[in-house]
Amino acid sequence: MISKTFTILNPTGFHVRPSKTFVQTATTFPCKVNVINKGKKSTERAR
Repeated sequence: MISKTFTILNPTGFHVRPSKTFVQTATTFPCKVNVINKGKKSTERAR
C-alpha cells in the first residue's frame, strides 16, 4: 500500500468548498483518509 501525508497550512482551516472538492476527488480512488485536527482524528474510507 502506498502512503502519503499532506499538511494543510491554513490558519482559518479547511472550509466547505475545498473540503467538498477533496472528498469528491478522494472517492474516485480506493483509499483510506485520516484527517487530524487539534489532536482529534477522523478516519474515512472511500470506495
